[in-house]
Amino acid sequence: MTAIRLPRLRRGPLALIVAGLLAACSSAPPAERAAVSPTAGDCAAVDWNRQGVEDAMAGRSPTSGLARLSGCPRLADADAAQDDYMAGHDEGRAAYCSPANGAQLGRWRVAPTLDCPAALNGPFQAAYAEGLSQPAETPPEPEAQVAEGDRAPVRLRPYLSVGVGSGGWSGVSWGIGLLF
Repeated sequence: MTAIRLPRLRRGPLALIVAGLLAACSSAPPAERAAVSPTAGDCAAVDWNRQGVEDAMAGRSPTSGLARLSGCPRLADADAAQDDYMAGHDEGRAAYCSPANGAQLGRWRVAPTLDCPAALNGPFQAAYAEGLSQPAETPPEPEAQVAEGDRAPVRLRPYLSVGVGSGGWSGVSWGIGLLF
């Protein structure tokens, strides 16, 4: 059997083309880059109180928000931002644990994901049980929630991967990924 030899490509021009393609594919708008790797300016622009309210209303524990906050490099007053976030989360938790929200979650057949304070838990659980006893409703589509929450929707993003092994050129792969 005879092996077919392909001509060896010069890496210089090819590397420049591949680097250009990768740079074009990886450029994201500033708001999307901030969500991935926040800078001090981006972190300072966040309303941490509002973020805490939104996280609690979505049924998320404060650990996710505090992790985002701790990822902010050189935030001018990290303690104040953390206090703002926790105050907002407490406010949002009170709204999440309301009987009206409990009944709505029950009608949607969505299990509660946030622990309610003892004073609010009884009425919340009673309303949730009442909502479960009513006809099921369909929760709003995620796109409608995104529009209300003023957040960018999930987008498709192309990617290109280049492999270079010890023997030289190894291969190229491409595809489409999700950008959150």
